[in-house]
Amino acid sequence: MQNHKQRTATGRTNQPASRLPRHHNGAVLAPAGQTRSNSSGTIATRGSSGCGAAHVAVGDKHERLLAKLATLSEISAVEEDAQTYVEQATLDLSASVFENYGTQAQSDDSSTSRTKQHIEDLQRGLVTCLICIEATKRDAAVWQCEQCYALFHLGCIQSWVLNGVKTRAKLSRELFPLQDSPKWHCPKCRFDYLPARAPSQYLCFCTKEVDPPFDPWITPHSCGQLCGKRVSMDCSHVCVLRCHPGPCPPCPHTVTASCFCGQRSSSRRCGARLFSCGDRCAKTLQCGKHVCAELCHDGPCGVCTQTTLQTCLCGRLSSPQLCSAQTFRCDQVCGKLLSCGHHVCKEVCHAQVNVVSRRQGSQGPS
Repeated sequence: MQNHKQRTATGRTNQPASRLPRHHNGAVLAPAGQTRSNSSGTIATRGSSGCGAAHVAVGDKHERLLAKLATLSEISAVEEDAQTYVEQATLDLSASVFENYGTQAQSDDSSTSRTKQHIEDLQRGLVTCLICIEATKRDAAVWQCEQCYALFHLGCIQSWVLNGVKTRAKLSRELFPLQDSPKWHCPKCRFDYLPARAPSQYLCFCTKEVDPPFDPWITPHSCGQLCGKRVSMDCSHVCVLRCHPGPCPPCPHTVTASCFCGQRSSSRRCGARLFSCGDRCAKTLQCGKHVCAELCHDGPCGVCTQTTLQTCLCGRLSSPQLCSAQTFRCDQVCGKLLSCGHHVCKEVCHAQVNVVSRRQGSQGPS
């Protein structure tokens, strides 16, 4: 009866501690709203207190993750800004090299894109030495091939030249004893250089300055001065770009130029002064009688394709022949009296010249 009253008063039966639920840390969970001490003295409260602590821990972890994501987002944004700055700085640097070239000339991508690509690759650090297969840093001593414009470390190309000359010299002495001093070649394009042209100094691209110092505001390995190299062999102007890698673009100076056939003239860029007017060429052909019927073109005119009435070499036959074939032969024997006065010519149609008798010592007619 007393146990029944106790059960009725509390609403549940007292259970031993061993059968009560436990927390993950080993503490015994008391009934909701009650506390209980376990063997280690730990007190655990079943109900809102235990769950609240777990929720607080999860919330803290969530906040730390959000803070970490925010930090990563900030880092990503900074990296994107830095990349954008580098790209813009690269374009600005390329524009500064071409500042004297002219806006209209720069729009001709076919003539300037190669030089611009060399400048941008250098600024971005994308140029690789083909000897050591390592990047050519912007402050490293380098050498550039004048034919293919490939860039190499100065030390690498010097070793290449030394080993190449030694090998060629040995082969030359054994197989070609009369050959001149051996040459060395570019590792990329195989262009031959004389031994005297072996690189011994670190020069800027225009070769005006020795050991050019690194400057982040100009093209790497450049002195920043005007290039000044002669643009081409058929042009008297010099390159107006600032010291740059790669080939000099076509001359941007304005000149008065004539078309291929010479009938028209106009003001054009010196580098593009050769042009066709699109009219009939009308130059006199080699025959001296007819004119070229092709449209205005570069190079010499072709042979005359007109047909004219021509006489053979011996003068007996006349027939239509190509004007370009200024002479022709018929198939008849000449039969003319030779200079000896006794014999006749037995050769097939030939030019009219004094023919000496082939019969040596002949005294009369046969």
